[in-house]
Amino acid sequence: MISQDTLEEIKNNVRLVDVIGSHVQLTRRGTNYIGLCPFHSEKSPSFNVHESDNFFHCFGCNASGNVISWFMQFEGLSFPDAVEAIGERYGIVIKREGGRSARGKKPLDVKPLYALNSLALTFYQHALQKAPPILTSYLDSRGLTEDVTQYFGIGFAPSGWRHLVEFCRSRKITDELLLSSGLARRNSKGELYDTFRGRLLFPVRIDPKRIAGFGGRIVPGLEEGTDEAPKYINSPETPIYQKSSILYGLPQALATIRDTKEIIIVEGYMDVISLHTVGVTNAVATCGTALTSEHVRRLKSLGNRVLLLFDGDKAGRAAASKCFNTFINSGVDTRVLFLDEKQDPDSIARAYGSETYKFLASQELRPLLNCWIEHLVVQSGFERISDLGAAQRGKISSSVAVALRSVENQVEREELIQNAAFHLKTSKEDMAALVDGIEVKKVPEPVEKHVQENSGHTVAVPAVNNLSALERDLLYALMSERDTLP
Repeated sequence: MISQDTLEEIKNNVRLVDVIGSHVQLTRRGTNYIGLCPFHSEKSPSFNVHESDNFFHCFGCNASGNVISWFMQFEGLSFPDAVEAIGERYGIVIKREGGRSARGKKPLDVKPLYALNSLALTFYQHALQKAPPILTSYLDSRGLTEDVTQYFGIGFAPSGWRHLVEFCRSRKITDELLLSSGLARRNSKGELYDTFRGRLLFPVRIDPKRIAGFGGRIVPGLEEGTDEAPKYINSPETPIYQKSSILYGLPQALATIRDTKEIIIVEGYMDVISLHTVGVTNAVATCGTALTSEHVRRLKSLGNRVLLLFDGDKAGRAAASKCFNTFINSGVDTRVLFLDEKQDPDSIARAYGSETYKFLASQELRPLLNCWIEHLVVQSGFERISDLGAAQRGKISSSVAVALRSVENQVEREELIQNAAFHLKTSKEDMAALVDGIEVKKVPEPVEKHVQENSGHTVAVPAVNNLSALERDLLYALMSERDTLP
């Protein structure tokens, strides 16, 4: 944990007006400075920097904070990464509480890890320049031009067991540091070998200067016997690489995100790169893991709209369904766009080129809640909501109600209740009662016969279960909106 003394040193010794002034044109007004807010579009300045308090605040979008907050919001960094960036930039030694761990070891200095990753990237990029023809053909087929590979820092880990290890040892890098970085592993004989071999390498950056880890993609046809190998492997968790908080492509997407307040989240490195090359420059991806609450906290500090662009297969729909509870109370409006099963963001980008964003904007966007409900239906052994019986419908409604009970904003809760009721084909009142923890009154059994008023004969009315699927859907839709009907 970063020491309180370090935090105080940063707040007291790093002059915020100088930090912000290198990015925003500030004008002195009285004891403060004002300028156009970098976090939203405006024509009249509402962004204030209070020099005496080392504090900033925008009266237009309510962005505010100290120097650490500025680095987190402007550069898209997590709290520890922001502190490390400030320390490196302004020569402040980052101290941690406790001094020594319980086992008597000193806390690890992370600077050598960043330096090693930069050295490794130099090695991987040099190897890419000498890549075999089959890799060059693969790069061409994926649209990875020299400009693209340089912009994203793409490299190549050559085939063989110890190319990087030997290169690093020749630069006096210790085996201990290589293992700590995740760039090397130890076999059963105690020998070090390269983690990445025969793969295209994608550096995962925290900011333009620091690399946290790498992702490696297998190159089809490069080596025999790789058919069973995983398509992608990622750096293991290290002191500087925690997949639960890092987003690939964020440093490259940051400027567009600040302008649009919208983030597009995809599932792979190539998806991000392909979208960026056709102008969709607010795309980022998780690094081989599901979205976490830490990811959401970072997204919340950057924008207020998120589009999850996922494959439409079972895996993609399951991934989207897990995001509903993660985004609850985030204050971020989140929608999902499912692509056809034979499509992915990479193929969409190559098919539509500069029209990709227009294509995405024209597609149906799904609420996260709907995706989660549909996943609960599938988990219950049914394909469609209309296939549910009363017992399963009630069970799923109760599960949804428990989740909605935790929604803090009343307006948001009411809208989600109405959406859930419509989607589950029940009444808003019953769903609201479940959310409030009130026992829902039992619905009488369907009446098989109805005596028509003012007539002497009986009209047979079919039970709901005997209606066609289309008729049931129409009936449930009318029931859920009965209070709004004339």
